[in-house]
Amino acid sequence: MTDAHKHADLIERYLAYLEGEAEEPDLSKLPPNAREQLDHQFEILRNDHAVLRQLPELAEDPVFAALGFDRAGSDVEIDGKKLRAARQRAQLDYNEIADRMNNAGSHLGVRDLFRLEQATATPLPAVDATALVAALRISLADVESTDVQVSRMRQFLASEVFNTVVRRWCDETGADFTNSARRAHDELLRTNFRGGDRAEFADLASLLRVVLESWTDGDHQKPR
Repeated sequence: MTDAHKHADLIERYLAYLEGEAEEPDLSKLPPNAREQLDHQFEILRNDHAVLRQLPELAEDPVFAALGFDRAGSDVEIDGKKLRAARQRAQLDYNEIADRMNNAGSHLGVRDLFRLEQATATPLPAVDATALVAALRISLADVESTDVQVSRMRQFLASEVFNTVVRRWCDETGADFTNSARRAHDELLRTNFRGGDRAEFADLASLLRVVLESWTDGDHQKPR
């Protein structure tokens, strides 16, 4: 196994650790440079996972769960759990899949792939979806999402309620509406929410507000 594949395996094991499915990987025997690189990657994973899994102030609301961030596509909704199951059945690690996809013309990397698995459903451009299923030697139906939650979220994103919440926040902060609406749209498409087709727009509006306000916390900057 190459160093790159060993690192990908450690990343997978760390993801399992964050999910409570395995013990934390031991990096103590790795060379200093490799340990420093993985420590940095693990920090990114911890931060992503914290956003994805923890909204303490809304912990009692069944609509809310994890936020994971990436740029949105527009063609095919990829189901994270289905993708992970398909990859495990194929006995492939992230690096092997990424290499195959890159050879097929996709630019997705290891980080993109594990984020796909973490999200409930991720819109993926057709070229990337085609390369993904080819790399796994499966059909699109094996990983495509049929979750009603996604369509419900899209209804909300196309509604005037969404625009109103973003515009109000922009008025309060001085942020640019167009850039803020685009970013909020992309980030909400990465949101795992458990309300399903029962989720009310009022609940989704509250979730949107959490996303918007997170941009002014810590190192996040509001869009200009």
